[in-house]
Amino acid sequence: MDSKQIELKTAEDTQGGWNENASLYAEIRRRATQLEVASQVAQKVVSILDLDQLLAEIVRLIRLKFGYYHIHIFLVDEDSNEIVLQELSGEEYASLKQQGLRLKIGEQGICGWVAANGKPLVCNDVSQESRFHPHELLPKTKSELAIPMRFGEKIIGVLDVQSDELGAFGQDDSLTLQI
Repeated sequence: MDSKQIELKTAEDTQGGWNENASLYAEIRRRATQLEVASQVAQKVVSILDLDQLLAEIVRLIRLKFGYYHIHIFLVDEDSNEIVLQELSGEEYASLKQQGLRLKIGEQGICGWVAANGKPLVCNDVSQESRFHPHELLPKTKSELAIPMRFGEKIIGVLDVQSDELGAFGQDDSLTLQI
């Protein structure tokens, strides 16, 4: 190897290290943001007594800090064995709430499955997920993360986060957003 090849190899190695450091830095910033939002949500839970106001604030914080395409919160209606849309992000989607969107637990959609099974479901390509049912008002959904909301051991609802990007969610997203 001559001196020119050694210089080139050294430059390539240095640039590769910079790229790796930049990726690591971006991941650390993303994780810090996730923890900040989790902390803010926890603060809201203990300070806001009105359920509707609390759910609206949770949805607002998640969308603001992470920039996800859409967020729903469904609550369990034990009498009908359904989950009912209680809160969502974006005024442009208010008709979903006004329609009284309800899903049969264990039978309808990703959220219905999560409510029945009590386990988070990460779907990074909804076109490959048989439990995904598209909605005409949310045509850009490409990834979905649904997380059971619990009070003790009891499932009280589902937090549903949708992204317009494929592969948008990692395991850390699921852990951070569990309420």
